[in-house]
Amino acid sequence: MTDCPETIEEAVEMILASLSKTDIAAIRNLERASMLHLSLGAEIRNSWIHHQECLTLYEDIWAKHNHLGGWLEDDDDYIGDPDELSAVILEALWQRLRN
Repeated sequence: MTDCPETIEEAVEMILASLSKTDIAAIRNLERASMLHLSLGAEIRNSWIHHQECLTLYEDIWAKHNHLGGWLEDDDDYIGDPDELSAVILEALWQRLRN
């Protein structure tokens, strides 16, 4: 995963396109999305969260989950907890596969 998605939904689409059918089935059968935190969650954080290049994605997450972070201005560059931001995407992916 390299290009920045602009929305949570686009992130889910990009992840799904990168997964095998076996991986998709395994994710669908997980008891909860947080079980992906150390694997797929780490890849999301490393590709899209830590480098602060996916501002449109962050804004989409904040708009839908405004308790998770905010503002990128001047010296203040808080974007929110990377674990929580990636958890939003993981949960959306898991919910999509479960429904």
